[in-house]
Amino acid sequence: MPAAELILKNANVITMDAKRPRAELVAVTGDRIFLVAGDGELASVAGAKTKIIGCQGKTVVPGFGDAHCHIFSFIRKLLGLDLSSSAVGSITDMKAAIHSRAQKT
Repeated sequence: MPAAELILKNANVITMDAKRPRAELVAVTGDRIFLVAGDGELASVAGAKTKIIGCQGKTVVPGFGDAHCHIFSFIRKLLGLDLSSSAVGSITDMKAAIHSRAQKT
């Protein structure tokens, strides 16, 4: 088995696997988790350059980075016109803002 670049040990790993819902160790190389196991596997995956983080029983959960956009809010911001009292001070200001946007559209 290859040596891990990063190992999280002594963790409460939530695996989302019904057959084995918990583990204690996560081993990572590059951008991949290659082992989820018990702390007893530490020696088989640790190398001289492995960074080991003791989690002190804290919980580790699966997740992902979610870069997303709420498309309708984004469209409303792009196409909408702010006529709130903080943006305009009078009916004349509103008419001017609407006229300006209509010219651009």
